[in-house]
Amino acid sequence: MLNDPGKQSETQPIEVRCYFVRERNALLVRGQFTPVYTDYYLHLMQHELRYEPDHDTLLKDAIAGLTLHLASRPWNEAAAWTLNFHDPLVNIFAAGSNRTAGVTGRIFTENVKSEGTQLFNSQITAAGEPVRQSSIEIE
Repeated sequence: MLNDPGKQSETQPIEVRCYFVRERNALLVRGQFTPVYTDYYLHLMQHELRYEPDHDTLLKDAIAGLTLHLASRPWNEAAAWTLNFHDPLVNIFAAGSNRTAGVTGRIFTENVKSEGTQLFNSQITAAGEPVRQSSIEIE
């Protein structure tokens, strides 16, 4: 979340762990996101930005969800998610890569298109493979 790409984060890196529960045939993925949220709020303060509380929560949830998703995926993938909501009209964007162990996000409230349905759009890239895109309606 820092503006100087050469500078390391001022907070601790996070650790995301994946556990496969064989008896239940389930995958448990968890992480502690306090350092990410700390950098996020420092960035907002540095640039004097203020988001609506609901939008703020949606962005943090999208970043955490994408991070957990990437941790559970095969190595060398990058993903971008856009969540389009109509009431209020807002786009939540999150992107990340398990190659670089980086995530980012942004809230868009201006010039957001309303297509009549709320959508979750996903784009996945992996080295040597074509880009995969998918979209699904959300309520």
